[in-house]
Amino acid sequence: MSEPVRSDTAGVNDPPHLKPLDVQTGIVGKPVLLRLDYCDPEGEAPGTIATNTPHGSSLPDNGDGTRTFFWVPEKALETTVVFTVYEESDRRIRTSISVPFIIEPAPQPLFAISPSPEIPPQGTSASAHFQISGQVMRLSGLDYPDQIQYRASNVAEIVYDQGYLQVDRSGRWQGQINLAFGLNQIELELDDLSEPVTINVTYNPGYTFSGLLELQPDVAYVNEPRLIHARIALNDPRTGAADVQLIDKASEVPVAMLTDDGDLSNGDDIESDGVYSALFTIDENEPVNQDFQVQVTLPNGQVARSEDVQVIIRQRLDSEEINNIVLQQSIFEAALATADEQQVETLLLSIVEELAKDPQIADVGIN
Repeated sequence: MSEPVRSDTAGVNDPPHLKPLDVQTGIVGKPVLLRLDYCDPEGEAPGTIATNTPHGSSLPDNGDGTRTFFWVPEKALETTVVFTVYEESDRRIRTSISVPFIIEPAPQPLFAISPSPEIPPQGTSASAHFQISGQVMRLSGLDYPDQIQYRASNVAEIVYDQGYLQVDRSGRWQGQINLAFGLNQIELELDDLSEPVTINVTYNPGYTFSGLLELQPDVAYVNEPRLIHARIALNDPRTGAADVQLIDKASEVPVAMLTDDGDLSNGDDIESDGVYSALFTIDENEPVNQDFQVQVTLPNGQVARSEDVQVIIRQRLDSEEINNIVLQQSIFEAALATADEQQVETLLLSIVEELAKDPQIADVGIN
């Protein structure tokens, strides 16, 4: 790097220094960082530094007589950025430099990840150790990678499984991943390349739910904790006494264990009658309805889910709001009645006009 260059601005003694810089290079979409030191010989940082700022760039002060030029280029180009130090009082220029930038296009990926068409897009009942496979296609003469990375998350973007899938010499990759119920988003990654795969995990078709899930009451109010009684009949012989849970469908979080032990404190009144019960409390601060399902873990490790049932969460109205609704409803009903009367009157007049066109009726007259 060459020696610092002093400004040739007249009337300025001991101006600050800005070192001349070589051509700076960058890639579209990647951050460009450039540290600028503009202290004078005494270590002071007089004046303010400015630039013909490119779109998407910034020039924050580091507080030590330096600034960092930060820029994320949006397109490939060649440009020159001028950095200028000037006096705040009279805008006199103390020193300046011009820095050329060459921004190159983002490189094309060297590989493509292709999931196997054997993955059922309509869904699968397997929830653990799901077999997934596919092919890595080379777009260059490079060797195949040894592995690709995967990340599995649910609709709430909670990552519950991640790791690596091995790639053989022909570029085929395969392995097992764990899935959650509902929509699973699988991200397959290789270097900067990412390929999404969506897999839907459905109810286990081999399990029989003897009855529908009941939630009583099925209405709760905002900021009012409410005790809910959940009940469902489960007579499938594979039902384990300690493997029945009530699940919040949105968060996939267990809410309560359902039991068939005759314990009234948990909502069950008759032991071993095949009806599983639970008591749980809903306490929400927003009027957002909640969906619940019963989850049964089977002896083979798979899981069955019941149909979902919703609890409606409402905002309780005060007396003034209720009176206003009743008033608006009465006004609306009165308007409908008036409209009906007007329509009947209009219809009768049109009938009379049509009858009057008949000569025989016209001779007799219409009363």
